[in-house]
Amino acid sequence: MSILLRYMKQDKNCELLVHYPTVQAVEDEKIRELLEDFFVTTSSMREQKAFLDANFEKISRCNLPDCSELKPLFYRKNVVIVGAGSSVNGELDSLKKYRDNIMVFATGHIT
Repeated sequence: MSILLRYMKQDKNCELLVHYPTVQAVEDEKIRELLEDFFVTTSSMREQKAFLDANFEKISRCNLPDCSELKPLFYRKNVVIVGAGSSVNGELDSLKKYRDNIMVFATGHIT
């Protein structure tokens, strides 16, 4: 592993590709889970790159106000930031239960 790290430090433009069927054959559970997490994260980033770039481009052209303009809306309030993810469904009951005591700030796709 140290040889790989040394190489990656030398060449900042290198990319580590993971062959998923090989990852599944790794016997050490911790290492296999780390490699699986890495695979899922990097695969998602590659698959979503064009979408994210186009989204950033569109938003940049909108000349939206700076985020600091929203600060007074949230000052001294309990804020829950909700993003799109698998854990959201499990928290919907809590959000409903406390909706009178919190301000929900939804990001991106979850809105």
